[in-house]
Amino acid sequence: MPARRPLESTERVEADDPASGAPAVVRVWLADPDAPSGAEVARCETLLDPEERARAARRRGDAARRAFVVAHALVRRSLSREADVAPDAWRFARAPGGRPEVAAPAHAVGLGFNLSHTAGLAACAVVRGASVGVDVEAGARLARPLALAERFFAAEEAAALRTLPEARQRERFVELWAAKEAVVKARGVGIAGALAAVRLSLEGEGWRLVTAGEGADATAPFWQLALLRPTARHVLAVAVRRASGPALALEVAFEDGAPLAAATAG
Repeated sequence: MPARRPLESTERVEADDPASGAPAVVRVWLADPDAPSGAEVARCETLLDPEERARAARRRGDAARRAFVVAHALVRRSLSREADVAPDAWRFARAPGGRPEVAAPAHAVGLGFNLSHTAGLAACAVVRGASVGVDVEAGARLARPLALAERFFAAEEAAALRTLPEARQRERFVELWAAKEAVVKARGVGIAGALAAVRLSLEGEGWRLVTAGEGADATAPFWQLALLRPTARHVLAVAVRRASGPALALEVAFEDGAPLAAATAG
């Protein structure tokens, strides 16, 4: 199990128009796919629908199948914490652009969610009245982060990375990649060709969102972005786009109850 950082349980994510009063909440639930026993994984599989079980069966290798089952069971349990619906009763559809969304039960269709999983960590973000994207990345041993940045990122982002020490370049590349993916997923567009359109500015220990890409909603004042390091080896990015209202609070925790929160907001 990855070492967990002892952070606080709630953090306000950065926004352009913070407001007073009780905010709505984005909840992110985390799970370690390697932690459950074989019997627990089997119980997770009973929560999935036939299509999800078929997709799990097509995964190559026991580790990949386990990760898929644990992650998709996490989605169902996370949604059931927000609505009076049994975990195995959720039904999903694909929105234009491919993002999964709740299709049934009807009274819970407005509940938004997003899933990401990587080696050693799965994350599901749930929110009402907003679009959310989440991405988790394991610490990568990148040999040439600048070459990748110059290929996939904006010129100013690559230039900002170039100013950092070599070891730090790798860490910040992973943070930037995760942040971009989270924003793209919140927009509900495909990853291909979209990462470079999301622009961020390196500021101190965080990244600030400059533009979320193409379109009228890209520079709307209601984007929020948070970067977290929930374990020593993982980066978690959460991006939220809401139509109106005050800034949202962010709560992050492992399913087993270990509290965590944003270490960096950008």
